[in-house]
Amino acid sequence: MRSWLLFLLTAILVLAFSAAYWRFVECNFPSDKRGIFGDQFGGLNALFSGLAFAGLMFTLYIQTQQLKEQAKEQVEAEKRFAKQLSIISDQNAELARTAEAQEMTVRAMIATAEISRLTAAIEHQKQISLETDRHTDAHNETIKSIGQYVEEMKTIFDKLKND
Repeated sequence: MRSWLLFLLTAILVLAFSAAYWRFVECNFPSDKRGIFGDQFGGLNALFSGLAFAGLMFTLYIQTQQLKEQAKEQVEAEKRFAKQLSIISDQNAELARTAEAQEMTVRAMIATAEISRLTAAIEHQKQISLETDRHTDAHNETIKSIGQYVEEMKTIFDKLKND
């Protein structure tokens, strides 16, 4: 932005100087003497042409230096990009490892939950079995008691018969 402003200011100054010079020559020199007066500036014309050419060469030199600098910056940018790509690749690999570890953790938790469920079912079956065994034992005891009672009753009946 600043270079455009400088260029515009220079162009305005050159145009103003040219207009002032033209006006000066128009007012102070008659038309037959103007050619002679203009020839006096032939050397200045060559000087300004040489300066313009030198300015052009300087501009080309500056552009060449800028292009070299841009090429260096491009190489550095490509190196940074390659490094960033490597970092992203490493991060993706780490994320994959983390996801795999989380998946294994979930599988382990599911297996633990299944083992807990099966353990609870086994414990429940044990309780049922113990209850059944207790009922069976109680039933057997009752049958024994009834058998003993029946034997006692037989004994009493036999005694009564004999008496």
